[in-house]
Amino acid sequence: MKENKLIILSGDYNLDLHSYDKRPVVEEFLNIIFANFLQPLILQPSRYTDNQKPSLTNNIFIIWIENNEWSRNLISEISDDVPNFVILNKIVSKIKRVPQFKRNFKKFNENDFISDINSTDLLPHNLTDLEEKFKHFQENILESINKHAPLERVSKRQAKQ
Repeated sequence: MKENKLIILSGDYNLDLHSYDKRPVVEEFLNIIFANFLQPLILQPSRYTDNQKPSLTNNIFIIWIENNEWSRNLISEISDDVPNFVILNKIVSKIKRVPQFKRNFKKFNENDFISDINSTDLLPHNLTDLEEKFKHFQENILESINKHAPLERVSKRQAKQ
């Protein structure tokens, strides 16, 4: 199954994208955008002020394998900046929620933990390879941590908080 990727970069960049041929900083910004395969969705002015000509400072840049998007500006007199939006015609598959974990310190006793660490041979002399020594050290430290402050799965409610 082909996987569609969607990347959206949206913001008020305070650079008039219509002035790319007059201002090197705008040209450089657009070169970075295009070099990363992003495409602008807004091509019309997005900022209107009384004493300046309209400018294109707000935009939505997108990488989308299947270009079925529809984007516009909403004209409003509330602000100098007009809101932009994009409608994607393809539904992106729902991201699978990755379970989150936290350490349970309810029964943690610092003295017992330190005693446990002190009684463990963290760097045995029989290992000569540095990677093996580190692996052994890491496994033993983690074993003690898991014993004294075990990982617990976080509920959806807790994760939102």
